[in-house]
Amino acid sequence: MRQLFYPLQKKLKRCIRYISFYESGDDEREFLVFPNPGSAIALHKEHGFISTEKNTYQTVNLPNQHVPLLHLNRVDPVKVIDKGKREVITIVFKPFGVNHFIGENLSDLVADNHNDPSFIKLASFNDFAKKVFAEKSHERQSEVIEEYLSGKITEIKIPFVAEAIELLSDMDKSYSIPSICTQIGTSSRNLARLFNKHICVSPVEFRNIYQFRYSLNKKTEASSKVHFKDIGYESNYSHSSYMIRMYKKYTGLNPSAFFNKVSIESNYVFMSL
Repeated sequence: MRQLFYPLQKKLKRCIRYISFYESGDDEREFLVFPNPGSAIALHKEHGFISTEKNTYQTVNLPNQHVPLLHLNRVDPVKVIDKGKREVITIVFKPFGVNHFIGENLSDLVADNHNDPSFIKLASFNDFAKKVFAEKSHERQSEVIEEYLSGKITEIKIPFVAEAIELLSDMDKSYSIPSICTQIGTSSRNLARLFNKHICVSPVEFRNIYQFRYSLNKKTEASSKVHFKDIGYESNYSHSSYMIRMYKKYTGLNPSAFFNKVSIESNYVFMSL
């Protein structure tokens, strides 16, 4: 079961897409999750994760411990192996949103986590996680989250990044990286440096992931009979062959096969194995 809450405070709305509350059953689950242009902070009640192999994580029970994890932009799908009843609260951020709540460069956090952006422990959020799970209702938990984050938010102005994100996210137009750099007044090399430091992917990779997720949203809005080529056209893919290549890169499947297997639950996209 998954329930979504949306931030009420204006300053949080600029950074946060939604807050997801999820409770699973006791069954064993294996599933894949896919690249996303935004980042998330997930609070895991009495469980954490261990890496069993590259891009594969298995849950482990941690009685009386609540684990806050930062999930950053990634290129590869991640496999999760889970068994047992779980409770997870996920704060899903807009692109560049999480930077306003983390007191260091995201690239440094990735480097400290063995260059793995998927599951980064946030020790500074431990007391916050404990306080959130002390509340029993999702409504009250949401209030505690907003109160904490409103006190933690810091205005960050990184030259060129926000402007570039806005242009890269415009799916009605296909701005080239050089044209974006000309518009905002910087070089391609400097923009790539800033994105890798603060977003943890290159500008080109960010746009590709954003376009991939945009096409998923289009598919969700459309009827089940809509062909992937029509989704590709609405998502501004230049050719169906390019869309197929991007889907194989991010999911391991072509669009038709992926759409037949994927599940979308309150904005959460995953594929059971």
